[in-house]
Amino acid sequence: MSAMLLLLALNAGPSPEPPPPKETRAKLLERVAALPGRAVAGKGTTAERLALLYKEALGRVPTADEGLQALKFIEKERGGVKAYQDFTWAVANSKEFMARHKFAGPLDAIKFGEELQALWAKGK
Repeated sequence: MSAMLLLLALNAGPSPEPPPPKETRAKLLERVAALPGRAVAGKGTTAERLALLYKEALGRVPTADEGLQALKFIEKERGGVKAYQDFTWAVANSKEFMARHKFAGPLDAIKFGEELQALWAKGK
C-alpha cells in the first residue's frame, strides 16, 4: 500500500532536466536495474543515495516532500536492496519517468516493469 502512495506522489513532481541523449531500451533497463544495488552500496546518507536515484532516473533531485516520503519508505522497509528495488519500481512506473524516456504508453511501462523485475529476480 505504501508503494502505491509513493507512486502517486511521484506523479506530481517538478519538470525534469532535458532528457538524456537517445538511450536504447536495453541500456535504460540495465541502468535502472542497477540503481538499487548502487544505492545500497553507495556512500553517504540515505537521503543522498535517494537523491542520486532520482537524478539517474528522472534527471532531477526530489522535492522536499518527495524526499521525505522516499526517506520514510526506505526506512520503513529497513533500507535493503528490496526496499530500493520497490522504490525504483515506483519511480519507473511514474508518469514523469514514462514521459522522460518516451514510453509509448501504459502497456510499454508495464512491459518495462516486468523486464526490470525479471532482471532483479536473476540477481542483476
